Amino acid sequence: MKGDTKLVSKAANIDEISKNKVQEIFNQAEAGTLTKEEATKQLDEALGIK
Repeated sequence: MKGDTKLVSKAANIDEISKNKVQEIFNQAEAGTLTKEEATKQLDEALGIK
């Protein structure tokens, strides 16, 4: 069971990292430091879509 707990913790950490990356991309887009196209590309990469 301990091994299962570690896997869940790692998955939760990955989700938190992804959440932080997405938030940072949105912040940069709102600040105007990223274009819509750049933000879309980075979001796709951060979420593993492309």
